[in-house]
Amino acid sequence: YFCPLEAGTEPRELPEQPTVLFIGRIRPNKGVDTFIEAFGRLPGNARAIMIGDFNEDTRSKLRARAQVFGCAERIEMRGWVNREEIRNVFAQATVLAFPSLWPETLGIVGIEALACGVPVVASDTGGVREWLLPGQTGLLAAPGSAAELAAGLEALLFDEAKNLEFGRNGIALINQRFTPEYHIEQLLRTYQRALDMAPKLTAGGFH
Repeated sequence: YFCPLEAGTEPRELPEQPTVLFIGRIRPNKGVDTFIEAFGRLPGNARAIMIGDFNEDTRSKLRARAQVFGCAERIEMRGWVNREEIRNVFAQATVLAFPSLWPETLGIVGIEALACGVPVVASDTGGVREWLLPGQTGLLAAPGSAAELAAGLEALLFDEAKNLEFGRNGIALINQRFTPEYHIEQLLRTYQRALDMAPKLTAGGFH
């Protein structure tokens, strides 16, 4: 796939307050419970912004879970934002958390974050390694491990040099492999390989 956001030239300026961003559907398979627990393990000067399809019930349940882990007052829960607003949201983030529990086919929010120079700490699942290069554009955690997710988030929240280095690497990766032009080029190559194989398959008795 390609990134819906055009990549910047440099990472955004780091926000004054260390900020973890979560963007996704508010569902158990997106790792929201793991995220809350992990965030509760972080130092008290960190804050979190959660963006998703909240309703009264999910907001209440996550607030209650955050109370258990002592971080409810540091989490801001917002509804979905439109395409015009998303870049401004990433500008507020120090790091993106991607704690999904199911095998994501890719994880578009991850490549959007990299396009803005925001490094990612993500579950090692599905197609995440297509864009998260461990130690280069982000850090990996075992799916469902709040301890590993928290450790990765803390490492990038409070190390400015590493954060910006990963951010630059992310922008470079998007410009190299996740542009519409590259996507079309690879798609055409795939079609050409299929066409090249067609005579061989026909000769072998396949129609």
